[in-house]
Amino acid sequence: MKGNALRMAGLVSRMSRAKAEKLLKGVLDRVAEINERADLLHWVTEVRVFGSYLTETDDLGDLDLAIKLERRPVKGTGSHPWADACLEMARRSGKTFSNFVDELQYPETLVWRHIKNRVPHLSLHRTEELDKNPTMGARQFTHLFRRRHERGMSGLNARYWPVSTLGGLV
Repeated sequence: MKGNALRMAGLVSRMSRAKAEKLLKGVLDRVAEINERADLLHWVTEVRVFGSYLTETDDLGDLDLAIKLERRPVKGTGSHPWADACLEMARRSGKTFSNFVDELQYPETLVWRHIKNRVPHLSLHRTEELDKNPTMGARQFTHLFRRRHERGMSGLNARYWPVSTLGGLV
């Protein structure tokens, strides 16, 4: 085991499949909430489950999810509208940041924290991490959620579709 996995191995109790399914539903509900909130600067565009959840066992250690975020378009006239939007959101939060980079990352951090919801059984990863590291189960995962684009009369509209455990649209 590496990094946090080794540290957390003895600290978090095992869980049943029923509990994992309840946690997964909670994550997908929070993802839907995030995508409906106009005040956030990111959308969740993809959720994948991988790891022991895809096995038949009822005894699970954690729920492994790979998440993909996408920046929402921002309005701005300056030379760096995205950075300006991030800094404005950080300043509006009233929080104190230790450095400039933390301020820039605040909108994304906020989304990750909302997804995690302080649940110790959730192991969140970026989809890029899963794609680049086959030892994490990159060949065996199930899409739970994907964002699709449709061209309509008013331009490019985002549509969110739940995805079945077989990878097809529900």
